[in-house]
Amino acid sequence: MLTNVEKHTIYDIQQNLNKETVVQRLSEISDKYCIKMEMWQPYKDAVKTVHAKLSLIRFK
Repeated sequence: MLTNVEKHTIYDIQQNLNKETVVQRLSEISDKYCIKMEMWQPYKDAVKTVHAKLSLIRFK
């Protein structure tokens, strides 16, 4: 699930959250300034691929 934490809204719910899907979806979201996420390596790689300069916040 991709959400906007600040606005408390859902961007999208995907059944497939492999790196390629996450990269594609992150590329389509324009209003991001940091990423709060589960620190699973494919997610981290996807964020670095799309937005290397964004801050990553660990989700527990």
